[in-house]
Amino acid sequence: MDKKSYLSLSTIQNTCKFSDKKEDEIFFPEICEMELSTHVLGQQVIHLSETSSTNTLAYKLLKDAPPEGTLIITDDQYAGKGQATNIWHAEAGKNLTFSLILHPTYIPSFRVFVLNKLSSLAVWKGLKDHLPNYDLQVKWPNDVLLQKRKVAGILVENIFEGSKLKTSIIGMGINVNQLHFPPALQNRATSMGLEASYSFDLIAVLDSVLVYMETMLDRLQQNPEALDRDYHDALYGYQELIPLEVDGVEMKGTILGCRPDGKLGVQFGSSLRYFDMKEIRFPWFV
Repeated sequence: MDKKSYLSLSTIQNTCKFSDKKEDEIFFPEICEMELSTHVLGQQVIHLSETSSTNTLAYKLLKDAPPEGTLIITDDQYAGKGQATNIWHAEAGKNLTFSLILHPTYIPSFRVFVLNKLSSLAVWKGLKDHLPNYDLQVKWPNDVLLQKRKVAGILVENIFEGSKLKTSIIGMGINVNQLHFPPALQNRATSMGLEASYSFDLIAVLDSVLVYMETMLDRLQQNPEALDRDYHDALYGYQELIPLEVDGVEMKGTILGCRPDGKLGVQFGSSLRYFDMKEIRFPWFV
């Protein structure tokens, strides 16, 4: 790996000062190599022992023009970002918490939700390699469920230049070896290790996810429809009558898929409706 392509340590160290820690406290990241099977993703790795949010750090690093596929990974993400105002909880040293910097300028602005689909599928496929006999599903818009409980979450943040997509930061949190969760999450969250009673190699799981993601990014430019089919195959409730909640009212509907803008299409009797994030809930997952 060409060391000259790395961002300077001093640049990263200055970027890693966060206001919610002591004013003079700086976390010193390590630029390192990992044994990954990818060609682009993760070929530059920035590793931190702890940070508030890898997505936040990735955004701050954009001014230094990091190369395609730069991976920011931490052992302890103490203020991880989820969808909207949600927070991602992860026990230090037991899970995967990381962000990727991509420049998918070929994706039209009206189709950017395809990155949510792709990221969710990469996690779903990667985890299936390690848990082939377990129930894994994608929950719209971009969670992954293991045995009907959340094992992974994805946050995609896009930066536009005018109306054109310029950069995407894809943050992922995967519960790998965590065995205990806060009481409020015990019925909703799980981990690979908790379900399988086995301790997984973090880098092996990371490698599986990144290999699938890189492969699908390549396919995306050639056959985006194939990605949609794979997403629907993995999607919880697709073509099934399931309980849902809209405006505080529980009803049953059938998920028919997503529009390019990411809105979820649900059939209620003879009525087809589309929902944005937070406009519809899964009542069993509250």
